[in-house]
Amino acid sequence: MCTECNDRFEKEKPWLLDRVGAPKHLHDWVHTMVLNTQAEEETESDVSTNERLDKLEAKLDKQVEENRAFEASIRAFETSVTARLQKLEELLERLVFAVTRVI
Repeated sequence: MCTECNDRFEKEKPWLLDRVGAPKHLHDWVHTMVLNTQAEEETESDVSTNERLDKLEAKLDKQVEENRAFEASIRAFETSVTARLQKLEELLERLVFAVTRVI
């Protein structure tokens, strides 16, 4: 389908409203494809390889920093859990000792 017909068809979106498409005599749906000649914005292929590598390195560096921060928060959480478990263990020992003295 050519780009003009495709644009018109996409604009109408007949399948959304369960409408019947245009009658066959209005358009030949099997004509050859047409190359889209409209100018598009700059693509990645237009950007130099060095610029792309710089962007990738910056992205990876940012991800490494985020991972380090995440690992630090995990270590802090583990330390907190360990301290709480030690405190709970201490309290349970004191409770057992108190209960055995009463009995």
